[in-house]
Amino acid sequence: MSIAPTITLLPASGYRAMPWRNGLGTTTEIAVEPGSAEGRFRWRLSIADVAQSGPFSIFDGYDRVIAVAAGAGMRLAVAGRQTALLDQSAAPYDFPGDADTGCSLIDGPIRDFNLITDRATVLGRVVAMQAQSVVLDGETALLHALRGAFEVDAAAHGQWTVPEGDTLRLDGVAGEIRIGGPADGRALLATILAR
Repeated sequence: MSIAPTITLLPASGYRAMPWRNGLGTTTEIAVEPGSAEGRFRWRLSIADVAQSGPFSIFDGYDRVIAVAAGAGMRLAVAGRQTALLDQSAAPYDFPGDADTGCSLIDGPIRDFNLITDRATVLGRVVAMQAQSVVLDGETALLHALRGAFEVDAAAHGQWTVPEGDTLRLDGVAGEIRIGGPADGRALLATILAR
């Protein structure tokens, strides 16, 4: 059964701050979809403030995609992998949420953009955007305006302005959407597909 397409602007003023699972920092939740079991979610999109080097929280049964949103960056050490250097120019990085993971900050605090998905039910992806077109397949998509305001033309579904720091959520929208932003702008597009 398909759902009627909906588009919702999520202003930064409505985001929810909360402590990390390991208590070593804070995250700001942009959006979350509850899961079928108590205490679990299908997916969660958030921005974490990382003030110091240290371990990441463990998310059993989840996958993560992370991108540096502000700051010089970090070296990310995920068990079983080579250390990855992540900065604002690096592509979003995916890794298992239940792997032992820690970071070493390069030059002071950072903020990172996180999509965490329940491995058993959904598949998540994050891509960096500037001014371009993208084709959606009716999945859930969230466009976060990281630097600068963005204009979104969703054809029959209307036109939207996404101010810096806000997020546009699109559910059930299929077809091409056009995204425009400033030359030095940066946005991140998270998509969530049912498995």
